[in-house]
Amino acid sequence: MHTRSVPARPLSGAAGFLTIALLAAPAHAAPPPEGSEDWQIMHPYAEWVRTQRDRQGFWCCDIGDGRPVEARIRGDHWEAHVTPKHFPEEQDHWVVVPESKITPDRNPTGVPILWLLHGRVQCFAPPDGA
Repeated sequence: MHTRSVPARPLSGAAGFLTIALLAAPAHAAPPPEGSEDWQIMHPYAEWVRTQRDRQGFWCCDIGDGRPVEARIRGDHWEAHVTPKHFPEEQDHWVVVPESKITPDRNPTGVPILWLLHGRVQCFAPPDGA
């Protein structure tokens, strides 16, 4: 039995645009549930959370990707505690925060904020004064 391969044709028109738009669109997690402890901490600072960038100038992502976390300094770097309570699809573990992912702006929330997307640190805002 012979099979014949059909050459792939490039997508064109609306189908191509839609496919590219869907692949390029960032996937955002849901914001903290209204009334939750995370919501109470993050909601008053929602605009600040949405406008943060890391030290390289990359956006930190949406408020759905940021959560208040426990954090510590180990040696010469920050570590953030990732828990299913704050990031439901993640296992409980500590993650090393790359220096380039620390936000340069003052953190007005009073607690460390971690932006995590698909298990990767997008940004980290140490508590003010740290």
